[in-house]
Amino acid sequence: FWSLGIEWWVYWLIPLFVLPVWRRSNPFIGVGFAFLVAFCTLLVGLFDENGCPWFIGLFALGIAAAQISNPRSQYHFLTQSKFPWLLLSLLLIGAAAYLFETKHPEWMFDPLVGGSCASLLIGCASPYQKGGMIDRVRALFESQPLRQVGQFSYSLYLCHWIVLTVFLEWGVKLNLTLKSQLWMTFLVAVPSAVLFSYLFYQVAERPFLRMRSKALARS
Repeated sequence: FWSLGIEWWVYWLIPLFVLPVWRRSNPFIGVGFAFLVAFCTLLVGLFDENGCPWFIGLFALGIAAAQISNPRSQYHFLTQSKFPWLLLSLLLIGAAAYLFETKHPEWMFDPLVGGSCASLLIGCASPYQKGGMIDRVRALFESQPLRQVGQFSYSLYLCHWIVLTVFLEWGVKLNLTLKSQLWMTFLVAVPSAVLFSYLFYQVAERPFLRMRSKALARS
């Protein structure tokens, strides 16, 4: 149940199909084309829903948010407007929560979650989004605990689903209600995933980073 078993093919589908279109257009067309490729693979049976092909679009949303937020990007002007990115983020996550609660398939609410996160990141990068909730969100992202989590974010990316899946399976075996599973996820599973990922970082990732630093120093 390691997510890399699903995601490995994203790393070659995006460069092979999505990036060539992206470079000749813009982030919006690139994201749209990414989801088109994703759902075409689903429709033709190349992947089923367990393969989560819409991850191609989710990765593209992250790329688009990073590109728009980059001050050196030609699309950074999108952060210079007073477009309500935070409101859009809240609307998307609200729609995703509704679809989740009404037991719609993942391919319907996952893209909304991805769009919500992308909108939030763009909003935080905008100098015109000031005051109220957006300032509190920025302060949260800039807080020391989250900065420390950022140091082992790649290990968190690699390991989080392993831990979350264990707790999800426990919830099923214990016949917990959906609401109880959500509480267990937020209060127990997520902190456990962070702790496990930090230990993985110390044992597996950090030694290689040190080796790389020493190699660069010698060169």
